[in-house]
Amino acid sequence: MRRLLKNTTQRRLAIIGVLRDLIGWQNPEMIADLLDCSTKTVLSDVEAINQCMLVSSTLVQMAYD
Repeated sequence: MRRLLKNTTQRRLAIIGVLRDLIGWQNPEMIADLLDCSTKTVLSDVEAINQCMLVSSTLVQMAYD
């Protein structure tokens, strides 16, 4: 199933998994090494994930207002 996803989506899901499993703040360099990508890529992916979460939480909040 994951092969059907874009590389960016696969990497972002992997970042979410790493953060879930390791709990707490993680060094972006360590995550970049783990996922074989640049630190800059990890940081931009985390920013995109955070933006997505903001939109999702706003939509949920609007649904319950």
